[in-house]
Amino acid sequence: MKNISYKYDDIYGERLLIKTYYGDFYLNDVIDSWNHIINQSVINPQTKGVLNDYRKAVLKISIEDIEVLMDYFSKTGVFSKFRFALLMVKPNQVVFPLLAGEMNTDFFTAPFYTEEAAKKWILNGER
Repeated sequence: MKNISYKYDDIYGERLLIKTYYGDFYLNDVIDSWNHIINQSVINPQTKGVLNDYRKAVLKISIEDIEVLMDYFSKTGVFSKFRFALLMVKPNQVVFPLLAGEMNTDFFTAPFYTEEAAKKWILNGER
């Protein structure tokens, strides 16, 4: 498995999973990381959403890969109505969560520059 750290943040009785990525990531790496989460039952009923921190990573994926990833998420059935916040500082990567949000209706995605804003959006649906 690539360099990813996982931790929980419990805020006001709500649980967030925080995934921090380090280094280069390709589509298969991202899917492998989600398979790990599903297979290890990391997501539980108290988990409101996932904060994906890509600030120390480089996503080496294409727009076509986003379509494959959205299809993967839809087929798992695990992430229905989930909120995926993506922390990103590279402007060329912000397009990925925006496209993902346009391609699906099963869950919610949004890019953020600050962890505080991302957590607020996951918990309250606010920016």
